[in-house]
Amino acid sequence: MRADLARIVGERHVFPGDDSRFTADWTEFSGIHGSADAVVLPGSAEEVAAVVAWCAARGVPVIPRGGGTGWAGGAVPLGRGVVVALERLTAVRHLDPLQWRMEVEAGVTTATVRRLARENGLCFPPDPGAAEQSQIGGNVATNAGGPHCFKYGVTGSWVTGIEAVLASGELVRVGGPVRKDVAGYDLVALLTGSEGTLGIITSVWLRLIPAPAGSWPVTACYPDAATGGEAVMRCMAAGPIPAAIEYLDGA
Repeated sequence: MRADLARIVGERHVFPGDDSRFTADWTEFSGIHGSADAVVLPGSAEEVAAVVAWCAARGVPVIPRGGGTGWAGGAVPLGRGVVVALERLTAVRHLDPLQWRMEVEAGVTTATVRRLARENGLCFPPDPGAAEQSQIGGNVATNAGGPHCFKYGVTGSWVTGIEAVLASGELVRVGGPVRKDVAGYDLVALLTGSEGTLGIITSVWLRLIPAPAGSWPVTACYPDAATGGEAVMRCMAAGPIPAAIEYLDGA
């Protein structure tokens, strides 16, 4: 198996199936570890497609892996199969500040996406945790949220196009740098949040917005949860929507 996979991605990018760097996510802190037959790190969407096609022809399970920051064990292999880690897919394919659009490969980190947007006077609002480690492909595959989804919505609200490899190894593209796309089935929405069950996301088109003019953090203290909850409701009813609201109790 490893020899065949090495012919696709190169010997340097095939690792043993018990390599702990690729067989656990943040559930590792709860003692959850996995193992696989092999781990591969493709360097392009075409290599991802070739690996998946090889596995499909032999009935070998495939486990897609992003940054490994999940808390649900979705990236943990269950004793067999091939882990397809996407960390080498780091190209920024397109960045169009005038159209407020960006296309990045799946292995680009959330922090990089947000930085590139900010450097061009724009903003990518979704902010899942561990931005320096989480990858945009995983964010889209899990439809990740973050504190700012209170105002801006989850990651899927900002995806306009997806390139993905299907279970057969076919590389498909749906959507794109569009503002309106209502013809036929919404395949972008179907793939978003599918957790790798419908395909492995290899790149995404993202919608950006102009960066906010400023931010004003506000901290308020209340004697109990009920009073604090009432204040939140009054704040929401007043009109302006806060970018995020976090509640901290005495614990």
